[in-house]
Amino acid sequence: MKVEVEVKDGPPITGILKLSGLIETPQARDLRRVLEEMEDKDKGIGRVIFDLSKVTFVSSTGFSLLVSYANAKRGDWGENPIVLAGPASSVKKAMQMLGITGLFMVLPDLESALSRFGLS
Repeated sequence: MKVEVEVKDGPPITGILKLSGLIETPQARDLRRVLEEMEDKDKGIGRVIFDLSKVTFVSSTGFSLLVSYANAKRGDWGENPIVLAGPASSVKKAMQMLGITGLFMVLPDLESALSRFGLS
């Protein structure tokens, strides 16, 4: 998995993670570290957009990370703290099967997500 991190001024300050490849157990651990480092470095973050347009597969461990992160941040950051942009149809289908789609704001692509929050 490759990760590119970008931070945009808000409000709120928004972390953007552009991911590619697979998100399985080792990559989920790496992603957790990236999220922690991003929050430590850029205090004041209040939303994270995950650009999943180049992610081909997310394992149950990867989904578990996204769900636990969203649940933890919802209390701190309010409604829709985690946005999933451009997930592949296979990823969306897996989310639907797991019943977790409603935990996230899912938008068709990164441009839509940036525009939605006035960050384009």
